[in-house]
Amino acid sequence: MKHTSTFLTALLMLFLCSIVATAQEKQLVLLFTGATNGYLEECNCGGSQTLGGLARRNTIINETRRDYPDKVLLLDAGNVLSTYRKNESRDQFVVTLIKKMRYDAINLGEQEFIYGASFLAGAFSGERLISASAQNPSGSTLAPAYFIKSVDGISVAVIGAMTEGAYSNASSETKLGFKVRPLMETLEETMTAVKSQNPDMTVLLLRSQELGMEKKIAEKFPSVGLIITTSTEYEKMDLTKIGKTMCVSAGHDGEKIGRLWLKFDGATRAVTSASNELVRLSSSVPREEEIDLTIQNFKKGKGK
Repeated sequence: MKHTSTFLTALLMLFLCSIVATAQEKQLVLLFTGATNGYLEECNCGGSQTLGGLARRNTIINETRRDYPDKVLLLDAGNVLSTYRKNESRDQFVVTLIKKMRYDAINLGEQEFIYGASFLAGAFSGERLISASAQNPSGSTLAPAYFIKSVDGISVAVIGAMTEGAYSNASSETKLGFKVRPLMETLEETMTAVKSQNPDMTVLLLRSQELGMEKKIAEKFPSVGLIITTSTEYEKMDLTKIGKTMCVSAGHDGEKIGRLWLKFDGATRAVTSASNELVRLSSSVPREEEIDLTIQNFKKGKGK
């Protein structure tokens, strides 16, 4: 009888432990960038303080991954390359450094097409590019519309999209290389596919040019939990919410990197808390040594 009681107690403890483990809080840390616009280093634009630089960005990325192992998603909302054809080898070098940062996904912006489709395919080879919007001139897709990844047991769907206004911002020459589908129609179709996968959270990476587009999307697609946009309208330290949808931006020219902490109920997978930080990449953020040295060598004509 004593042995039976001990055995039942052990089973009960195992059962209780499994319940506690299931209900444990889950955490996701989203690092986000956008509208890098081809900047390798901080812009010396005559202001009182220069911000930006890929070496400083990588410092924050490495620190965050070290502090939150296996809980980080690194995402870019689009427009990694320059605003127009400035220097192809320099933009190629920007992509080389971006690859070293190991992004989970990069949304296609119109500036990714400034050197044509062959440059895009070659420079970004091996990177996870996503876009529900971008098509080649014949109408076939250029990248997957979304991807899904599990982070700390939380299933996250990430969609990429570009607005018609962003497309219209491209030069006539750039437009020859691609076209975009109507945004709302595209998102309707993509959201149907995503919902069939039953993710715990859906994130939209948005290259947007139109004021108020994020609000329209949030109201039409409330199951989108987070919009990461290139629009500076949402370049705020405080987290903006439109209904149930959070909306954030890291601004432009690589001056900042966003960091969003999300906590989830382990049982229901619902978001229980959210905290946003916009890290200004000022001189107080040290340049990551390897990236910085690579940049300096490139500037001296030694970069590969």
